[in-house]
Amino acid sequence: MKHLYASVRVLVVIALSATVCPHQALGEPAEDSTSAEIRLAEVIDLPAQTLTFNPTRDDITVGCVIFSLHHSDLGKAINLAAIRVNGAQPSTARLYLKQVGKNQFKLPAVKIAFSSEDFGGPLYLTAKVWFNELTNQWDSPFYEHVPDRYALISYCTKENDDPSKVNARLGANRVASVEGFKERLAKPFVIKLKQRPLREEWGRWPMINNGRTLSDADLKAIEQLVRDRDERYLIAISAIRKDHAIVGVGDHNVFECMRDYELVRADGMWRIEKVENVKSGW
Repeated sequence: MKHLYASVRVLVVIALSATVCPHQALGEPAEDSTSAEIRLAEVIDLPAQTLTFNPTRDDITVGCVIFSLHHSDLGKAINLAAIRVNGAQPSTARLYLKQVGKNQFKLPAVKIAFSSEDFGGPLYLTAKVWFNELTNQWDSPFYEHVPDRYALISYCTKENDDPSKVNARLGANRVASVEGFKERLAKPFVIKLKQRPLREEWGRWPMINNGRTLSDADLKAIEQLVRDRDERYLIAISAIRKDHAIVGVGDHNVFECMRDYELVRADGMWRIEKVENVKSGW
């Protein structure tokens, strides 16, 4: 059961990555940044810049941009000890970019140093967007090209690697070189969307990952229990089993999970069993 819980929890964190996505502080400084820079000889240096996104319909806007580091095996935990971002070991593999205008987000200057040997393979970089009007459960049918949903741009440090042999999230909109990656980031991203009508419920939060496990009454009771703690931004409710659920909560928006509430049902009543902080940002 622990394995099941861990698997669901990973899915919750992936599913959770308002109108503003705050840029989080960089990770804690490495104990010996000088030796780390020498050992982590492979470097990607990106300048500070504003990324611009142009959806092809005016009624859908970008609410969040996530810049991520990946291992080739998405089921394997990324070895953050083999990476330094601006001289510090990152606390997570994701950076939520700060919104600076409509469909515009700030990417800070980023120097990524790493070791393929210690990392266990090449490093993948991706940028993914979330919309204000659609949750991550409903956005896929709106893309003209579904791979755009996974990443509007991706890059692999093993430049001769075949993108068709990796997960779609790592091969979508692949550029062949780090220079090509930089050049693409500097240009506006046109997001080609289908002209199908929106429905209010498709943009409704929290997202429900239920699998017919919990009743509507259970879901309402769980949501109210968490909201009674003055939590405003409920991102997702995920049912693990009939007597156990997780609620992901944000501080500033409904994109970036900052806390996980674990809830259990005993004697017909739901209660909060544990609250855990979620690491977020570099």
